[in-house]
Amino acid sequence: MASFRRSLVLEVVAALLLIVSCNGEKVFSCKYNDCEFVVDEYKLQEDIRSYKFNLSVESGAIEANFDGSRLSIIPPALLANYGGRINVLIVREVDLQRVDSDTFSNASMLRILQLQKNRLTKLPNYLFRDATNLGRLYLEGNRIEVVEEFTFAGLQTVEYIRLSRNKIQVLPRKLFAGLRQLTDLHLNQNRIAELPDRMFEDLAQLDELYLHYNYLERLTKHSFVGMPKLNKIQLQNNRISSIDSETFLPLTGLTYLYLQSNKLTNLAPEMFVAQRALLIMDLSMNQLKELPKGLFREIVTMEKLLLNNNSLSEVHPDLFENLVNLIELQMENNELESLDHAMFRSLPNLNTLLLENNRISHIFPGTFDPLKWLMVLDLSNNGLMMIEGGLFRNLRELKKLSLRNNLISMLSGETLKGAIQLKEIILNNNPIQSIDEEFLKHSFLSLLIMDNCGLKSLPNNLFIKQHLLRVLSLQGNKLTELDTDLFRQLNQIAELDLSDNRLQNISTSLATLSSLGVLDLSGNLLRSVSDNAFSNMRYLRRLN
Repeated sequence: MASFRRSLVLEVVAALLLIVSCNGEKVFSCKYNDCEFVVDEYKLQEDIRSYKFNLSVESGAIEANFDGSRLSIIPPALLANYGGRINVLIVREVDLQRVDSDTFSNASMLRILQLQKNRLTKLPNYLFRDATNLGRLYLEGNRIEVVEEFTFAGLQTVEYIRLSRNKIQVLPRKLFAGLRQLTDLHLNQNRIAELPDRMFEDLAQLDELYLHYNYLERLTKHSFVGMPKLNKIQLQNNRISSIDSETFLPLTGLTYLYLQSNKLTNLAPEMFVAQRALLIMDLSMNQLKELPKGLFREIVTMEKLLLNNNSLSEVHPDLFENLVNLIELQMENNELESLDHAMFRSLPNLNTLLLENNRISHIFPGTFDPLKWLMVLDLSNNGLMMIEGGLFRNLRELKKLSLRNNLISMLSGETLKGAIQLKEIILNNNPIQSIDEEFLKHSFLSLLIMDNCGLKSLPNNLFIKQHLLRVLSLQGNKLTELDTDLFRQLNQIAELDLSDNRLQNISTSLATLSSLGVLDLSGNLLRSVSDNAFSNMRYLRRLN
């Protein structure tokens, strides 16, 4: 009842307040400020130009919503008679096929126009010349191929334009001329191959510019002139192979820069000298082979830098020298063979360092010493043959360490020295031949994974201090027996995976694990299990 009082939904099949006059005109009525119409042009079988509207609310602005309708054009009478009162017009996903230069000629009060998810193919010149109060314009998800040069002429108050997910190939040079209040411009997911020089020069208030998923190949020094307040620019997933060294000079307020998934092979040393407020830069998934040492020298503010999935074989030790506020550094999936011992000396606030999938075979102790706040370190999928004692000596805040898929054969009592806050270690797929019983003496873990390491036995006292361990996985090793006291201290263990080993008898080795909820013994050589083998596991919910 509440929605009925608020608005009237009119459709010929329901015949709700559909007035047929003597000359056969269809009249749609609404006496509230929020009007909802469901109008199916194809079922009415009348010329849409003959439709009439009776919006009888005495005062205030009107919102007209056509959700659920089917319309080829916007009924001309709606704005012709009420354009001075309608401030919100919603005509989304109604199969709209055309707008003409006079469609909005009377829409003087219109503030919000939603035309998304229709079948529009063209936006003609001067389409909004009389909609001078328009603030937000939604045109995404149409089939727009042509936007004429003066389509947006007159929109002096527009703040938001969304043209994403169309088929636009060409942007006319003066398309956005005069839009001095525009703050958000969405052009992503089109087919734009080129940005005319200075096409954004009037957009002095622009805050966010979305150009991702287009066909851009190059950026010139005039591509972004005139946008001093631009905060975010998304250029990812284009075909950019060339960027002029002065391209980003006008963007002094830039905070977020996304250039991932392009075809960049090199960057000029002075490329980012004007970006002194930048927080996040994404250069991942390009074809960068090297980075000039002064590339980031002016970006003291940067907190997150993504360089992953490139072809970097080495990094100059001075590359990061001024990034004192950097929190996250991603360099995974490159071709790094070594880490200079001074590489991280200027990164005192680094929290996350990702180096997996490189070719690093050795790291000198001291390399990570400056990273006193590091919490996550991933060295997986490299060629590390050993972890020298003292490598993590200054990483007192380290919580998660991944060393999987390396060539580590020995774990000594000094391997984890210094990492006193370590909670998670992932070591699977290393050919571990020797584990010192004091390997874990410096840490109190919650998770330890050593799958597929070829382990034949475990030191009896390996877990003696691990009373906080919750998850232990030893799947796919060559364990034949477990010492009776091996797991005695694991009084909080919740998950234990011993699958695909060579265990023949578990005897009483699991008897003390009263908190265990998940136990996997599948793929072993167990001949028999005693009746009371699991009697103390009162929380056990899954047993394989």
